[in-house]
Order: sequence, then structure tokens, then C-alpha cells
Amino acid sequence: MSKIEEIKKEYKEVTEKLSNPDQISDPALFGDLSKRRNDLEEIVKKINSYEAAKKELADNRELAEGEDELAMLAKDEIDN
Repeated sequence: MSKIEEIKKEYKEVTEKLSNPDQISDPALFGDLSKRRNDLEEIVKKINSYEAAKKELADNRELAEGEDELAMLAKDEIDN
């Protein structure tokens, strides 16, 4: 499992724990879980943005292989 997958998995697990009444009945544990979730949330947002940009670049590269107007637009997107 990659580090990115581990982070996403931990974020999901912490979020699930925060929705469990048994977990949130302990104020100290609730505080720790909330802090960890907030820390992970920032990282997960950046990961999701990165993955979306990576996919968009791959899609544009595929489109850019042609010679039509759409390919030219895709090439412009890649260059910018």
C-alpha cells in the first residue's frame, strides 16, 4: 500500500470513529480524533487535487495526439 493510500485509509477510519457514539463519549479521545481528522483532511484535499490534475494532464495528452482543433486545444492546456 502506498503512503497516499495509507493516508486516505486512515482519514476514512478516523472519520468513521468520529461517527461512532462509543468513541465520542470520551472527550479526550474525541479531541484527539478531531485533531487528527483535521490534519489528515488538509493532506487528503491536496492529494485529491493532485490526482485530479494528474488525470486531467493524462486526458489532455491523449487528446493532443491528434491533429484536429480539439488536439490543438489540448496541447495549449498542456503547455499552460
